[in-house]
Amino acid sequence: MALTRQQMLAGIYARDGALHGTSLVAVTTTRVDCLPDCPAPKTTAENVLFFLRELDARNAGFRPCKRCRPDQFSARLDQDGELVRALAEQIRSAPQRCLATHHFWRHWTRQDMPYWTRLNSPIGPLTITVDDGGALIGIDLRGAPGSGRKQPQRCREPAEQLEEYFAGQRRQFDLPVHAGGSDFQQAVWRALGDVPFGTAVSYGELARRLGRPGAARAVGRANGANPVPIVVPCHRVIASDGGMGGFSGGLSIKRWLLAHEGTLQPQLI
Repeated sequence: MALTRQQMLAGIYARDGALHGTSLVAVTTTRVDCLPDCPAPKTTAENVLFFLRELDARNAGFRPCKRCRPDQFSARLDQDGELVRALAEQIRSAPQRCLATHHFWRHWTRQDMPYWTRLNSPIGPLTITVDDGGALIGIDLRGAPGSGRKQPQRCREPAEQLEEYFAGQRRQFDLPVHAGGSDFQQAVWRALGDVPFGTAVSYGELARRLGRPGAARAVGRANGANPVPIVVPCHRVIASDGGMGGFSGGLSIKRWLLAHEGTLQPQLI
């Protein structure tokens, strides 16, 4: 049974994973479309349109979100459809040989899923997620189970560098990072990488560095959407009056990180 608009809206605000792949959520103010469970901040209901097909959203002038990448999801659906049809044909033509051969199943197992592991740290368990190429794509400060396969070996390099950071043996990270986001979010996250260890910057100052002096609140939202905290040091951004501001991992963790870096009473730069 088809969902009503109100049911769809309730699902996207709850980031209901059951809606994944059922439609595209288009935002009229930004002209961007997302998957229903996209982690990006949600807009108000009057700015939302729903499309059943990616082609319809493109024809209406919307562009794909750079965080949840609905265009890649649609391409995977098309590719998987071809794989399923080929798989069905192989099973139909030689069912006994296919079903009895483990190499056959290995061939048809997806290899592009992410890998994750959990790291115990002084601020609690962290979940580290990398993509199939080894690039860091997520650090969950709550230690929640990751998506994909749990495989610590795949996550060894970021885990080791984080352990060195917590042990006071590392001030900079040398890791490939693949953090999807809008152009503005990407610009904010790049700017965060220029804030040195042991210092802090205000939201307003970071906005000025980006050439957007009136965008302090937008900088704060981009800060909160950073998928790889600590490595991309969003904890080094504080309020202009020296207060902590916000932090996706909670203010107690932010205070710990700033104290660890010698910036508990940060000197603005």
